[in-house]
Amino acid sequence: SRADFLTINGESKSFEIKSELDNLLKLSKQIDDYQKVFDYNYVVIDEKHYRNALKLIPPHYGVMVLHGHKLTEDRQSQLNTRLNPLMQLKLFTKKELAQTFKIPGITVEEVLINFEDGEINNWFKVMLKNRYSKRWSFLVDNKKKINPIDYQFFFQHNIQPELIYGVY
Repeated sequence: SRADFLTINGESKSFEIKSELDNLLKLSKQIDDYQKVFDYNYVVIDEKHYRNALKLIPPHYGVMVLHGHKLTEDRQSQLNTRLNPLMQLKLFTKKELAQTFKIPGITVEEVLINFEDGEINNWFKVMLKNRYSKRWSFLVDNKKKINPIDYQFFFQHNIQPELIYGVY
């Protein structure tokens, strides 16, 4: 599972978005996956899915609902107490693991033995910020040149908008 949107400002927050064109077939697995690694979790749903989605979304998850063009927060997310340090560490590359914990060749098992769960969660957030900071900075620096519908493309590719859109 890959969260649609993620924020990290001292705490990690995932957002899974289900538009009116989506279905809810993967939602249970996504919910289960995200609650293993993020401090707070939200499902953002179109009003079309509201009743069916609520049957799948646990009470500690936040729920945001899109009514036409208006987004409302139906329920705030609660601090997640189901974090799984092993799952967080499995999201590191070997290079990120060594750089983050400053021990060349360190294994996931060694991290689990030598670091507390809270430390692993903090380092997990540092790693994610490092991994995505360059892409995020590019998007922020070029926001005025990018159509909102294209944010995801430019976040993934960091191509100068002029090359895609032509010169303004």
